Amino acid sequence: MQSIVVIFSNAHKSYLEKTSLASVSIIALVLFFGANVPVFAIATVPGTPTGLAAVAVSPTQVNLFWSAPLSDGGAAISGYKIEYKTGSFYSTLVENTGQATTYSHTSLTTGTTYTYKISALNSIGTSTATADVSITPTSASSATAPGAPTGLAAVATSPTKIDLSWNAPSNNGGYPITGYKIQYRTGSDQYADLVANTASTTTAFSHNGITAGQLYIYRVYAITSFATSEKSSAEVTIQPKSASASTAPGAPTGLAAVATSPTKIDLSWNAPSNNGGYPITGYKIEYKKGTGSYISLVSNTANATTSYSHTGLTTGTTYTYKISAISSIGTGAASTEASTTPTTASTATVPGAPTGLAATAVSATQVNLSWSAPSNGGSAITGYKIEYKSGTGPYSVLVSNTASTSTTYSHTGLTTGTTYTYKISAINSIGTGSASSEASATPTATSQQFTATAPGSPSLSATAVSATQINLSWSTPNDGGSAITGYKIEVKKGTGSFETLVSNTASTSTTYSHTDLTSGTVYYYRVSAINSIGTGTSGDASATPKETTTPTLTAIATSPTQISLSWSAPSQTYQQRINGYKIEEKIGGTSFKTIVENTGLNPYLINGLITGKPHTYVVSAVFGLGASPRSNEASATPLSTSAPPAGYSVTAPPQTAKPSSTNPNAVLKEQQSDFQKKVQQAREELAKKSGKEDSAKAKAARDEAIKANEKARQDALAARQKLMAEKQAQLSAAKNKAPGQANDDPYGKMTPRDTYSKTVNDARIEYEKIANNPAATQKQKADAKTAYVKIKTDAKAALNKALGK
Repeated sequence: MQSIVVIFSNAHKSYLEKTSLASVSIIALVLFFGANVPVFAIATVPGTPTGLAAVAVSPTQVNLFWSAPLSDGGAAISGYKIEYKTGSFYSTLVENTGQATTYSHTSLTTGTTYTYKISALNSIGTSTATADVSITPTSASSATAPGAPTGLAAVATSPTKIDLSWNAPSNNGGYPITGYKIQYRTGSDQYADLVANTASTTTAFSHNGITAGQLYIYRVYAITSFATSEKSSAEVTIQPKSASASTAPGAPTGLAAVATSPTKIDLSWNAPSNNGGYPITGYKIEYKKGTGSYISLVSNTANATTSYSHTGLTTGTTYTYKISAISSIGTGAASTEASTTPTTASTATVPGAPTGLAATAVSATQVNLSWSAPSNGGSAITGYKIEYKSGTGPYSVLVSNTASTSTTYSHTGLTTGTTYTYKISAINSIGTGSASSEASATPTATSQQFTATAPGSPSLSATAVSATQINLSWSTPNDGGSAITGYKIEVKKGTGSFETLVSNTASTSTTYSHTDLTSGTVYYYRVSAINSIGTGTSGDASATPKETTTPTLTAIATSPTQISLSWSAPSQTYQQRINGYKIEEKIGGTSFKTIVENTGLNPYLINGLITGKPHTYVVSAVFGLGASPRSNEASATPLSTSAPPAGYSVTAPPQTAKPSSTNPNAVLKEQQSDFQKKVQQAREELAKKSGKEDSAKAKAARDEAIKANEKARQDALAARQKLMAEKQAQLSAAKNKAPGQANDDPYGKMTPRDTYSKTVNDARIEYEKIANNPAATQKQKADAKTAYVKIKTDAKAALNKALGK
C-alpha cells in the first residue's frame, strides 16, 4: 500500500500540530485511497548558489555576483540572503534581494577586508550558504572595462539567415554585463554596427535578410554600465550557400526502436553525416502498424533531439518506424526502418552506473567533474544526480537532477585544503540508477585550471578525381583540450584570393568533395579545425582537375544482324581505376541512347540489329567516380553480305598464364573459328549464284552459322563458370592451410595481397562477361554472381590466413 506525502507550509504545519485530528485525518485518507493514491514529491530548501564573486570597484564599494543554484528544491526561488563580516561574526546585509543575482555594497571603509556568503530562499526555507569570499577595497580600487566575449560562432540556418552565438567574458570588470555590441562587414568592406547594444545578457543573435553567396564577417563586444570591452571577440566568417547550391539533409542512421513497456516504444537515432549545407532543425517521424501503410507520427519535431517516445500503443502489435531529417532547404531521405513489438513482458530499467568519474581541482575553490554515460536501460537518460561529501562526512545531494545529458559539472565556492568526494547516478524515465565509483579531489592554493586553446593544424591532401571534382581529406589535429566541433574550409582559384568555402562543417568528418570545378584550373585549399575556443591554424594543399583522355572505338558489321565493337583504353586516367565501359547507340538520325551501363567485355558483340540501317556508337570508361569523355563516334551498317573480315577476331584476347584447356576465351575462339568458316562459305555461295534458291541456301548457311555462334557463346559461358568453380576450389584449399604454409600460386611469384587483388579482379571480369552477355540465361547470371561472391569471400579468408590474421 502506498501512502500520501503532503507538502505543508509552516503555518499549516503549526496548525495541524495543535489539532489532535491531524494524524487521524491523514491515516483516514491513506486507508480510503489505498494503493491508488498518488505520491507527491516533498519540496526541500534550494541548493547552494554558485559562482559567488566580489569585486572592489572603488575605495568604498564592492560589487557581488553569483548564479542561481542548480536545484530550486521543488519550490520556486524567491530571493537571496546576503551576509557579511569584517571581524569574526556575520551580520545580515540583505534579508531578501528578490530575484537579482548581483548586489552593490557601498559606503565601505577603505583598507578593511569584507567577507561575504549568499543563501537561496524558497517557500520551504533557506539553503546552505556559499563558501566565504573576501575582498579588500583600497585607494586604488577601480572597475575596469569587461573582457572580450569568447567562442563566437556563426551558422547559416537558411540562405537568408545567419545565427550567431558566443560566451560571456570571464571578467566583467566589476559590473554586470548589460548587453552586447555586434558588428559585421561583407567581403573587404568596413565594419558597421549590426546592433549597437542588444540590452540583454542573451548570448545569441539572428541576422536576417542576408544575401546568399555573400561573405559575412562578425565580431562582438561586451557592454556594462561602466564601459564597453576594449577588445572584441575573435572574428568569425561565413558564406551562406544559395538554395540551389544546397541539398536536403542526408538520411539519419542507427535508428533503434525499443519497447520499454507494453504500450510504449522509445526511438533513438543518429543525425545524418551530411546536413546538406544547413543545420538540422527537426525530424519527421513516420510509423506503420503491422503490414499497414506509413502515416506521420510527428511532421516536424522542431528540434535536433535524436530520440522520441511513442506511447499509447497496442500490446502485441508490431510497429515499424522511419525518420527523415529537416533543414531550411527541405526534408531529406528517410532512414532505414526499425521495428519492434511491445508485449506484456516489455519493460525498461533504470540506467547503469556511470563510469570513468574524474574529479580535478582547477582552482583553490573549484573542482571539475567528468564521467562517461552508462547504458540507458532501454529509456533515454535525461539527467544525472550528483552527490558529494567533504572530508569524512556523510554524502549530501549537490544536484538532484542536472536535467541534461552533459557529462561534466563544475563545483565552485569550495574550501581550500578540504578533500571533496563525489559519486554520480544516471536518471531516465524509469528512475535513478546505481551510483558510480567515487572520485576525490582537494583544491589547494596552487591548483590551476588547464586552459584550452584553439586546435592544431590538420594535415591536408587534395586529389582531383574527375574533370570537375576535387576530394579533400585531412587528419584530425590536436584538439587543444576542447573537443573539435567542425572544420573551416577555404579555397583559392588560380591566382585569386582565398574565400570561405564552408565556414563550419559542424561535423567531425575529415573529408569533403568540392564539385562543379573548372577543368585545368589550379585550386588551393586551407582547412582549419574549430573548437569552443576558436579556429586553429590551417593545413594547405592544392590540386588541378583535368579531363581524362578518351577511348578509341572501332565498329565492324560481322553479320547481317550483328556489329562488333572494340576499343582501346584511355591513355590517361589520372590514377583512376577503370571499372568497365558504358556503350551508347544511335540508329540513323536518332539521338544516342545507353544500351549498356557497364561492361567488362572488349570486344563487345551487339546482336539483333536491323539489316541495312546505319548504327553509330560511342563508349566511355567508367571510373569509381564519374566517367571519361565519350570516345570518337564509330559507325557500321549490317548488310545481308556482312561477315567478319579475314583475320578479324570478335573475341577478347585469351588470358595469359592460364592453361588453354580451361581458358573460356580460348574455347570461345576455337568454337567461333568454325563459325567464321561457315560464314565464309555462305559468302562464296552467294557470290557464285544469284538465284532465289541459291540465296535461300546462303541465308540458311548464315542462319546455321549464327546458331553455331550462339552455341559457341553458350559453351564459353559454361567454360567460364567451370573456371570460376575451379578458382573457387583453389581458394577454399588455400583458406584451410595454416598461416605461413606455402600456397599454390596460379599467377606465379606474387605477394598474398597481389594474389588476392588479381584473383578478385579476374573473377569480377568473368562474372561481368556472363552478366552482360545477352545469350546468358537468368540462372547462368545468378550462378555466376554467387560464384563471384564466394570467390571474393574465400580470397579474403586466404589472404588473412597468409598474413597470419
